[in-house]
Amino acid sequence: MSKPLTDSINALTRYANSVTGASDTTLSEAVATLANGYGQGGSGSETLNWKASNTAGMGLRGILSDINEVVIDMDNKAQNIPVISYIAFKTTDAKIKFKNISSSATGSQMNMGDFLRQAPCVSEVDFGGLAPASMVRWFYQWGSSQDGNFHSGTVTCRNLCLDNLSSNNEAFSGAGVGVARYGTFDVYFTGELKNSLNLSGWRLLNADSINRLVACLYDYSGGDAHTLTLGSNLLPLVDAEHQAIATARGWILA
Repeated sequence: MSKPLTDSINALTRYANSVTGASDTTLSEAVATLANGYGQGGSGSETLNWKASNTAGMGLRGILSDINEVVIDMDNKAQNIPVISYIAFKTTDAKIKFKNISSSATGSQMNMGDFLRQAPCVSEVDFGGLAPASMVRWFYQWGSSQDGNFHSGTVTCRNLCLDNLSSNNEAFSGAGVGVARYGTFDVYFTGELKNSLNLSGWRLLNADSINRLVACLYDYSGGDAHTLTLGSNLLPLVDAEHQAIATARGWILA
């Protein structure tokens, strides 16, 4: 076998292994592993295992006709969150899961725009402790997808950390399409919210989510007051117990 052909086969094998995180030694094995991970192999897998290995961020778009779930391995690196938008899955109840989040993946590395901007077939996202500094257009236009399917029930979001949040800009807003087409978001937060923020645009969060958010407010009792602006749609969702928590921690809810 000529050396150029051998080099090409070896290069393709290395590429397939880099995508899947495997260590297959032959090209046929590497291709089979890659195919299985993309839900098109002999195993009939319906999960796309995706290793994010580019610190500049990666993008995933398209119609994944064989996929019910995407698992994103952040590989314990301080890298940007992959941009996932304009996706249509096999089901209207697809799931996305992040794993192996680096403890140093904070601040500007966690800014991201257009996360699931138009992928409303997703019914659950496990953020695995991601701590974004900015949430630009997260779940924006949550009523359209490329094949017309959309999830109209409650979307569950788990393990979304608030430690670094300093801006949001239209996250959970449902802009662009009539709000009547949307379901609601049930979000389970972790960490502590330390910055004064205007989150009045998060109009698709349900009452439980809003109260969980208030429960994560940092304790500034005895210090300078901070303000969490929820606006006329969300402020009435805060119950008396959580109003008291906010006041005791030195926060003004507006």
